[in-house]
Amino acid sequence: MQIDVKAEVDEVIRALGKLDGEIDKAASRALNDAAKSMKVEATRELKVEMNLKNLKHLRRNIIVEKSTPYKLSAGVVGGGKAVPLSSVKGSRAYKRHGVKGAYGKHNVHIQRGFKYNNTFFKRTGKARHPITVITGPTIPTGMLKQAITRAVQRKGQAQFTKRFDYWLDRSLKRLGIRR
Repeated sequence: MQIDVKAEVDEVIRALGKLDGEIDKAASRALNDAAKSMKVEATRELKVEMNLKNLKHLRRNIIVEKSTPYKLSAGVVGGGKAVPLSSVKGSRAYKRHGVKGAYGKHNVHIQRGFKYNNTFFKRTGKARHPITVITGPTIPTGMLKQAITRAVQRKGQAQFTKRFDYWLDRSLKRLGIRR
């Protein structure tokens, strides 16, 4: 019985050469999966923290920065304008700043305030015209809170390790190294 070692070594070297690019692809795909789950976790945490009625504003303004095999970094960025006060549930923090009848069943009051097209305004001076728009909390400020940041990072790290194993195993099976 003879074993041709040279052929086996050449095959292993060729497979390892392909494996280098596959590791980058697997890491990139795992980072993108982790970033998606971080967006979902950030949305859930911020909805509770900011006391929002729905997720519409969060889904629009939390952006996933995707990874590529050449740029192995992904993340979640919160941006956009402040959430309108009409999207905030009538919590204690906002009741003292609300307009009467602003939250449906909740009767809240703003001195010298009024509502027009679901936007809340408050007169700032004694005259009629110096008015300011009253808005709810901002998404970037909410994402900076340590509890939310920790929860999002924990979710992302757990998801990355889980998905990296999955994508690497898939790549190895495709190359024929693992069955």
